[in-house]
Amino acid sequence: MVFLGEMSIKKAAAINAASRYSAVIMNIIFTAILSRILLPDDYGIVAAVMVFTTFFERLSDLGFGAAVIQQKELSKTDIDSIFTFTIFLGFILGVLFMLLGYPIARIYKSDVYVMICIILSMSVFFNTINMVPKAVLMKEKKFALIGIRVIVVDIAGFGLAILLALFGFKYYALIWQSIASAFMKFMWNKQTSKVKITVKINFAAIRGVSAFSLFQFASNLMNYFEQNLDNLLIGIVMGSSPLAFYDMAYRITKYPVNFTGGIIAPVLHPILSEYQHAKEIIYVKYMKIQELISKVAAFCIPFCFSAGYEIIALLYGDQWLQAVKPFQYLSTAIYPILFVSTSKAIFQSLGDTKTLFKAGCINAIFTGALIILGVRTGSIETIALLVAVANWGNMFTTITMLMTKGFHKSPIGFLAHFSKDLLAIVIMVAILELVTPYVPITNVLLSFGFKLVLTMALYGAYLWITKGYEPFVSLLSGFLKKKGKAPTVEKIRKDD
Repeated sequence: MVFLGEMSIKKAAAINAASRYSAVIMNIIFTAILSRILLPDDYGIVAAVMVFTTFFERLSDLGFGAAVIQQKELSKTDIDSIFTFTIFLGFILGVLFMLLGYPIARIYKSDVYVMICIILSMSVFFNTINMVPKAVLMKEKKFALIGIRVIVVDIAGFGLAILLALFGFKYYALIWQSIASAFMKFMWNKQTSKVKITVKINFAAIRGVSAFSLFQFASNLMNYFEQNLDNLLIGIVMGSSPLAFYDMAYRITKYPVNFTGGIIAPVLHPILSEYQHAKEIIYVKYMKIQELISKVAAFCIPFCFSAGYEIIALLYGDQWLQAVKPFQYLSTAIYPILFVSTSKAIFQSLGDTKTLFKAGCINAIFTGALIILGVRTGSIETIALLVAVANWGNMFTTITMLMTKGFHKSPIGFLAHFSKDLLAIVIMVAILELVTPYVPITNVLLSFGFKLVLTMALYGAYLWITKGYEPFVSLLSGFLKKKGKAPTVEKIRKDD
């Protein structure tokens, strides 16, 4: 592993992993507690309005965050000017979001959204002005500091939500959690990044990053519609209850992504941007990362699909069982979601946000068409299945454009490298579906344990037969590296 300054991808990922794993585990635990206090309708109301807050977050970014990381020549004065500009932008977007409450209330036929949008406008404001401070910390590779912030803010935010839920605040518990988290993130990042408000904005600095940031911004908008159209249409056409079950299913599907892609992806752009003029180095590192991600996904899909009932029953209780089928269908998309999770950072590191935008447009159109088709059926199970299909199609589109435009390599040859993992997924799912129905275990916890052990056994056999443990051995060798000299793969195997 080549070090960039004092930070490598493995070291940065390890630091990020410590905080991410803690955050995801806490998220699972706190959500399990909240889901037993709040009703599915409460989650459905919040999920409906969060579609719009997410849109405003993408709208507020304008690509400045990624541009601050990518453009190494920006001075402290330039960054402060961009930060000051975002304060004005945040105020305008906050006011617009307050006014948006009235049409949202008409769309969902409920006046509760008027007050919700007024309150959530504070979250829109703080998320907007947090963009530059967060980017500065990422640019300076202060991953440990960011990791501590993630844990502290999550504990405080979820603690507030549980307290409010216990006192009967219903969906407002989740609303105030969002606001508190946005405020704490901004205050933390502002103090540690040392960005300042300037009296005079240097618009030359803003124009200087616009070529990179505009395509990044446009790509973010396409990505928004691709990822949120399903929630928007389900909420409008089918109501808050079906949306709650679908949103919960999708949320659980993202846990494996947060455990893997969510750990690696955030650190890639700050580190690989140092190599933006050395594409081959970026490609080699990208290939190694994808090998590891592919192996992780090869375990997640069979287990999640087989143990969907047990996962939801244990985590959230019987009132959420309508989310089981959507979760099983969505879990088949864990592979493409994970596989594509790092591509945005690679496009950014190459400085090619234009191609990223083009890929986003194609993916948004394809996904949107399938979502509309699914919503017309009136079944969240069908929607989940079609969204899974869309994610597989998006993976092939994104990889094709990244390989051909970014690296000038064959996408077929790249994807063929992972064919064994894809075949293993199909075989493991088939075996689990054939075997588990004939094992008479009625206890949910015991059934969960049995399916986990059986999946691990099948997965272990696959890794042993194909020697697919190589990416894990390579990762371990990086962590065991001492004073710049890592133990060889052969030595690790011998020691094991």
